[in-house]
Amino acid sequence: MSGVFCVLIFVIFNYIKYKKNAELNHNLGFEYGVDDNRYYKKYNNGLLEMWGSVVIDKSSGYGTITFPMDYANKAFRVFATQCYNSSAVPVMICSAQQQSTSTCIIYGRTHDGKTPSVNTTVWWNSIGYWKV
Repeated sequence: MSGVFCVLIFVIFNYIKYKKNAELNHNLGFEYGVDDNRYYKKYNNGLLEMWGSVVIDKSSGYGTITFPMDYANKAFRVFATQCYNSSAVPVMICSAQQQSTSTCIIYGRTHDGKTPSVNTTVWWNSIGYWKV
């Protein structure tokens, strides 16, 4: 009798767990879009992911990202990494500076603090919320 009871409890527990996950997955529907080599994924729960590329200008040492849609506030994060352009381009350190809920500046510097010797493409990724 206790073995049947344990199996029944196990089945009920897994049903509740499955139903809860199914509801969660249903609520995490999303909208995907692209705008001029800038991409976004907007989730129903308010999460917003955006990514794309920007060119670091050799004379200024930075590039400006204009996001395809605004974040709800400045509580978002941006990550950037240099693309491989050619063996002539030195490795860069990339850093991001938020300007507003719709723009961000990506800076690129060589290991000795100089701007790149050629225009350099950088991939960026950001995450935050479109609603709070």
